[in-house]
Formats: sequence, C-alpha cells, structure tokens
Amino acid sequence: MTIQISIPTRRSLRTLVAGGAGGAGFIGSHICDTLLRRGDTVICTDNLHTGSLRTARTWSRVPSISAIRRR
Repeated sequence: MTIQISIPTRRSLRTLVAGGAGGAGFIGSHICDTLLRRGDTVICTDNLHTGSLRTARTWSRVPSISAIRRR
C-alpha cells in the first residue's frame, strides 16, 4: 500500500517594505532580502536619509524587487 501526501505550495506574495527607515536601511534591507529569498515580490520605498543607495543598486539585478525613492 502506497500513501501519497500532498503538501500545498506556498503562494508568492507581493510585499511593500516602507516606514521610517524604509527598505534601504539596515533592518529594511534585511527584511527585503529575506522576502526575496522566500520567493516574494518586493516593493521597497525609502527616502535615503538613513538608508543607502548602494543597497538599492545591489537589487538592480533582481527582477522581483522594485525600489522607489520617497522625497
């Protein structure tokens, strides 16, 4: 007798990372990285007061993230 177990696959989510420091800061960038590794599509907003444009440039090769600079 063979038993087959079906494990449901996780749906990819679209997530917005925003807030005080946004997605290019220390904590926000780690959140974005974790979400991307999980397979989610990420929209990251940041005003770059405390974040780094260098962080957003590293994501330029990743098609599942969009970076938006807030003013």
